[in-house]
Amino acid sequence: MESPVHRIEDAHRRKISLLGALLDCLDAERENLIHVNVKELWSTMERKKKILASIQETEQEISQCRNESTEQETRSRPALKTFDMEIRRLKQEIGARVRENVSFIEETLHFFDEIVSLFASGSRPEYSYEQIVRRKRPASSILFESEV
Repeated sequence: MESPVHRIEDAHRRKISLLGALLDCLDAERENLIHVNVKELWSTMERKKKILASIQETEQEISQCRNESTEQETRSRPALKTFDMEIRRLKQEIGARVRENVSFIEETLHFFDEIVSLFASGSRPEYSYEQIVRRKRPASSILFESEV
C-alpha cells in the first residue's frame, strides 16, 4: 500500500495538471468571447465544470491523506512545498484570467446597453447629433452685408 505522503504528492500533481487545464479553458473562453463563438462558449463552460469538480475531489483526497499522515512526514518532503508554490502561482494566474474575462463581458454588456439606449431613445436630442448638425446660422450672409 502506498504511503499517505506519496498519495498526497500524486494528488498535488493531479491538481496542478487540473489547474493548468482550467487555465487553458479560461484562455479558450477569452478567445470565444472575443470572436462571439457561443457554441464553443457552452462547451468550454461544461469543460470548466468538469475540471472544477475534479479539482474539488482532488482537494478532498489531499485533505484525507493529510489526516492519515503525520505533520512531520509532510513537512519533511520538499516536493510538497514546491507543489504548493506551483498551485499558488496557478491560482493567481487563474484569478487574473477570470478578472480579465469578467471585465471583457462587463464592457461588452455596457456597450450593448448604450447601443440599445440609442435606439430606444427615439428622437431625444441628448442621444443624437441633431444639436451639432443644426447649429444656429447667421440670418444673412456677411458677404452680402459688406458688398452693399
